[in-house]
Amino acid sequence: MTAQPNSLKSLFKLKSVNFASVIPQPLALMISFSSVVLFAAASLRHWLLQSTAFDLAIYDQVAYLMGRGLLPYATVSDMHHMGNHAAYSFYLVGLLYALVPSVHWLFGVQAIALSLGAWPTWALARQAGLSQRLSLVMGAVYLLYPLVFNVNLFDFHPEVMVIAAMLGAIWAARSRRMVLFSALIVYVLGGKAVLSLTVLGLGIWLVFFERRQWYGAIALTLSSWWFLTATQVVIPMFNNGEGHDAVGRYSYLGSSVLEVAKNTFLRPDLVFGQVLSLDTVVYLVLVSAPLIWWLLAGRLGALVATVPAVGLNILSMADQQRDLVHQYSLPILPFLIVAAIAGLKHSFVDSRPGGLWRWVAAKYPGFWARLRTQVQGGWVPMAWALVCFVALAKFGYFGSIYVDELDTWAAANQAIAQVTTKGGVLTTAEIAPHLSHRETIRQIEAGIEPNWDQYEYVLLNLRHPGQSATGEFSRQIKTTLDNSDVFDLAFEESDVLLFRRVAGSEASPRKFQP
Repeated sequence: MTAQPNSLKSLFKLKSVNFASVIPQPLALMISFSSVVLFAAASLRHWLLQSTAFDLAIYDQVAYLMGRGLLPYATVSDMHHMGNHAAYSFYLVGLLYALVPSVHWLFGVQAIALSLGAWPTWALARQAGLSQRLSLVMGAVYLLYPLVFNVNLFDFHPEVMVIAAMLGAIWAARSRRMVLFSALIVYVLGGKAVLSLTVLGLGIWLVFFERRQWYGAIALTLSSWWFLTATQVVIPMFNNGEGHDAVGRYSYLGSSVLEVAKNTFLRPDLVFGQVLSLDTVVYLVLVSAPLIWWLLAGRLGALVATVPAVGLNILSMADQQRDLVHQYSLPILPFLIVAAIAGLKHSFVDSRPGGLWRWVAAKYPGFWARLRTQVQGGWVPMAWALVCFVALAKFGYFGSIYVDELDTWAAANQAIAQVTTKGGVLTTAEIAPHLSHRETIRQIEAGIEPNWDQYEYVLLNLRHPGQSATGEFSRQIKTTLDNSDVFDLAFEESDVLLFRRVAGSEASPRKFQP
């Protein structure tokens, strides 16, 4: 490892970069192709009316309001944007909505941001000493990691914007580019308040494993400050004095962020049952499987930085934090990639295999020699990445759950087209993202009586009532509106109904019919 610079001044030296020369054409083509595929997949899912209020309608509405200079308050979650995840980097998306308000900005930003992770992956591989060919393969391995494809389908979440920046920050630290590193860390922290814990892990890794003390100190300082500021000041300030709702997923550990953190370390009796479980084993296998052969080389120092994210996911009572579908495992990916690159370099490029491969080389030297040649050529890593992508990526949803509601698709789109003003809308979870460019949009939730005064339109799908509703509850709403002189039935087809407030009426239906 290269020695540390002799002076603090040299750490801040800016180095010019010719970007045209540092992105090889095959890599640029891979990133472009991936961006198009991810954008098309997310757009198709949305077109099929399979996106949902949580979380696409939330971020589409917030970005729309930001672009209009209005209060970015998401009515689906009843929360100011900064009271949600304190994701200040998302305000950049509001600038795009100021030009043209369209949900496809979110799909485009997400697709490009996720795909761009292949660039710093390639740069880290080259930095580690892998060949150009094997470095390009590692870029492809990143793009084929199933979570990249899957999370792109799951609406939109701000952390997708910063994963490439996290990889870039690791490269910047190793290259001693302190200004770039600091800027990227500030941007990463703005992706979501909880990412400050991953940045904290990054800082520990840089100090104790990479010997980049200055960079580790920056990461530790910024992450600690932002975690405390976001959780104790910013989120409560914008959330009526309340902490983040996600704390409820750890209610067995406490009722506040600090109490959960304290009991995680001081009450092992509460933690061990969750950690030592079959769910944990299955989750760790799923997360590591696409890179497992390269991780088995034993160069796992980078995984220290994953401890906060892995810990949060394992300790959570929410099952969706332990799969390769939702966004919660994204902060782990950059460090899995770094560890896999280190394993490839140590066991397949250098002449001293480590970990499992030391035993293989000693026991089966002929097989080892052939395997090493194939790995260096990139064939084995690419083949394994493709196998895991086919096995774990959810592209099959387009032939199954994403086409289950085509029987009401045409009627739903006709009803959506008749919502011609910016008045408040109450509708299903799946239709909400198509009508979120307004100040009030909410999904129907079973058991919760609507505040009718807020709505100009109520759009129901009795056949497919939505994630948060039931057919029975939707029919109760229909009965109430049928008996009301405040709303008129404006459209009905294939069990899709659109009610519109009678012009000039400011009253509410007399009584909600349970």
